[in-house]
Amino acid sequence: MQKSYKNNIINDELEINSNKCRNILSEAKRCLNCATKPCSLKCPLDIDIPSFISAIKEQKFFDAYNRICEKSPFPAICSKICPQNKQCESGCVRKNKGSSVQISKLESFVASIYDNLGVKENNKPTKIISAKIKKVAVIGSGPAGLSCAYYLKKYGHAVSIFEKLAKVGGMLNYGIPESRLSKDILKNEIKKIQKMGVSIYTNVNVGSDVYLYDLIKIKGFDAIFLSLGTWKARRLDIYGEDSRNVVNFVDFLISYHKGKSVLDKKSINNIAVVGGGSVAIDVARLALTLKNVKNVYLIYRRSINEMLASENEITVAKSEGVKFQMLTNVKKIVTNSVGTISKILCSKNELTNKLDSSKRFSFKEIIKSDFEINVDAVITCVGSAASEFPVQDPYFKMIYDKNGKIQTNEKSQCTNVPEIFFGGDMILGPSTAAAAMAHGKKVAENINNYLNTT
Repeated sequence: MQKSYKNNIINDELEINSNKCRNILSEAKRCLNCATKPCSLKCPLDIDIPSFISAIKEQKFFDAYNRICEKSPFPAICSKICPQNKQCESGCVRKNKGSSVQISKLESFVASIYDNLGVKENNKPTKIISAKIKKVAVIGSGPAGLSCAYYLKKYGHAVSIFEKLAKVGGMLNYGIPESRLSKDILKNEIKKIQKMGVSIYTNVNVGSDVYLYDLIKIKGFDAIFLSLGTWKARRLDIYGEDSRNVVNFVDFLISYHKGKSVLDKKSINNIAVVGGGSVAIDVARLALTLKNVKNVYLIYRRSINEMLASENEITVAKSEGVKFQMLTNVKKIVTNSVGTISKILCSKNELTNKLDSSKRFSFKEIIKSDFEINVDAVITCVGSAASEFPVQDPYFKMIYDKNGKIQTNEKSQCTNVPEIFFGGDMILGPSTAAAAMAHGKKVAENINNYLNTT
């Protein structure tokens, strides 16, 4: 009765704005409701995509939203930033004879309707799944941490998130520009878990402000999930990389979203952004907004077809004025006598017919193809690595592997300290928000199993 009532509220609203949803309903009807669900197989969160689209066809938007939430804690976020063209939409059979169903558009519509009409899901668990109610601390508020907290609360546990920065969301907040993910959307999704009863503490650096030992032995937490993300930017390892006005994307994005700059903006007109993923596109677009900047060159060592960024992201960046320099390798950053960047030395690449470990065509340098590009700054976006835990806890001596990562059980993500679990991008490596959320859900299940056996 309650669901029917809420669906009717939504339908009445849409009747007033029928033009707003006509295209959505038309798009939903393109879904063939395939029995094998190839789109769902491509979704890191394993959302039953045909099911929620079927609800849209019937104009049961409340049901559609809940069907998404069975597997995805934050539909409004995922619909905006997931690379659907490489995930769910790439599995759609419609694209074999045209274009795939616009799954992201349908998900985004359902989430926005849900929020705009003020119809909120009752996120308090209607039935306690866990046999025992325990306290869990989640360290880090990125996609994996937020997801883990969401599902732990669904199990009925008391959950607290500790974030070392001033704002919650990790790279969702500091790494993605407003043009891709509205801060209002992020705030609304975070409020959702707060309304569930999850406590959030910012500006708390676990490992220096407070130790893991304190959380367990003094504060009484029964388990801890370490989800520190991949905030350590990889280097180009070329000559001149330590020059002034050469920065990595992590430092650039954090400073940008704080309203500051790690670049000397007065002397910068031309910027080179090195990389080919979505983050590189984001950085290039943001760099164009800096004062006095006239040209931004996006330099990538493969062709545009091998870029990890989506086709839409590339199109938008080009329309805004980003200059794409493909099949180009940066060999050296050249400075003048006072240490200011004057240019970069590059060479041209060509693709081979062999696929590398990423299943993209490998490349090789073309002999005697060197050329120069005049730039005043370089921003590197060539990947990231797991953040290092600030200090070894004096009481809990966790075991690290040869690469500096905390060793965990592959199935449970538990460390050598039974109460401490480890996950997210620190295990997966740099990944999509959806993949990190899926891992957070998996760890929540493992933590719940552990708590029920202790």
